[in-house]
Amino acid sequence: MVRKRLDILSGTDTADWELFATYAIEGALPAMTAPLTIRQPVRVEKGLYVCGDHRDTASIQGALASGARAAHAMLADLGARRVTA
Repeated sequence: MVRKRLDILSGTDTADWELFATYAIEGALPAMTAPLTIRQPVRVEKGLYVCGDHRDTASIQGALASGARAAHAMLADLGARRVTA
């Protein structure tokens, strides 16, 4: 599945590609311990917001999602109309 996607992204056949290196980075993501709370509030109070992968899922996607939620909360507090991409 990954190689197939890399074929598309790179525009070349990746069937003969070899793994170059793997790096384990301890503590790179926050622990997701049970009971799992996937979405924590990004608005601490009106005018104070927090975002990051620790507010959603422990991932780059979680960081991006919480950033978007914080931006939308801030815009709502400022009375701006919600903008969608």
